[in-house]
Amino acid sequence: MPNKPLSSEAEEKILRAAQTVFVKKGYKGATTRDIAAEAGITSPLLNYYFRSKENIFHIVYERAFSSLYRNVYPAIMSDEPLLEKIPKLIDGMLTELLENPDVPIFIFNEITQSPDKLVEKFRRKINIMEVYKKFAKSVYDEVERGTIRPVRPITLLINIQSLCIYPFLARPLICEVSDLSYREYMKVLSTRRDEIVEMVMNDIKL
Repeated sequence: MPNKPLSSEAEEKILRAAQTVFVKKGYKGATTRDIAAEAGITSPLLNYYFRSKENIFHIVYERAFSSLYRNVYPAIMSDEPLLEKIPKLIDGMLTELLENPDVPIFIFNEITQSPDKLVEKFRRKINIMEVYKKFAKSVYDEVERGTIRPVRPITLLINIQSLCIYPFLARPLICEVSDLSYREYMKVLSTRRDEIVEMVMNDIKL
């Protein structure tokens, strides 16, 4: 058995391999043998360091969720006015999505399969109500100032997330019908930041 800690490079390689397998097969369909093969290591070595498929899955899930929202949280929780938050919120979300384009598929596939369990892990990671209340206050403050039209905060948040996340979720279908390669499609997505900001701003302006 190995008698030294796993190097950070080796750990990263294994966790990325695990995410690839979970995206393709889901938690139920994936095996530790699949993950080991993707990472180029033996199953006993994988089991030695990570103990079980469930353990490695939860590590990968928390990493994926954190990567998706690590720039979103500070943007929402800042004291900047809403009209300054929105571009930063969109930019932060798109930056992470472009770096980790399979994360939305992975997260939403697994939430669909085990919503209660995974949403509870989400709640432990971030105080959802605190984040939403901060965002809602920013919206209501701008409405009161007369700088934007009356809009429900939840509607605005759904619109922003949909514009940012849906193209990544729908990538396989859109690539198929548009005859775009993966690289061509990702190039399209990389240019959408200003378009999304403009659409959101136009939607809420008076």
